[in-house]
Amino acid sequence: MRRYLGWLAIGWLLALCAVALVAYGRPTTTPSLDQRTLSVAAGLQCLVCQGESVAESPSGFAQSVRVLIRKQLAAGRSPDQVRSYLVSKYTDAILLEPSASGLGDLAWLAPPLLVLGGLGLLATLVYDWRRKAGGQGKTSRAEYLERVRHELAAESES
Repeated sequence: MRRYLGWLAIGWLLALCAVALVAYGRPTTTPSLDQRTLSVAAGLQCLVCQGESVAESPSGFAQSVRVLIRKQLAAGRSPDQVRSYLVSKYTDAILLEPSASGLGDLAWLAPPLLVLGGLGLLATLVYDWRRKAGGQGKTSRAEYLERVRHELAAESES
């Protein structure tokens, strides 16, 4: 019975997560025009300020882009259509996240591949260190025992 307690705890945890997802997983209200505008602007990069989104930047460019986003959303365009329009106007440089195609794939795949490569290198180094240490320990112990035997034999002869 004791070995099933872990599985029982995992089952209860999954059940609680499912209840929480059902209870709190759905949005309760539709976002306002301002919230939708900031949501789209948060995914766009200010071309004047380095490293800031259009939603955060106080520059004139960012303000004009926010006004443009607001007008297009009020006209009934979807956030994806607004992003596509801005990309056609300013190229991919306006996107904060790289696209998920072409060279953008490399930007998304590079971090996990680097982590896996680092873990592989670490595992290889640890394996090599253990193998070398194990081999040295056996030879040094054998050498030590041989030296002790030799010293004991030398003392018994004298």
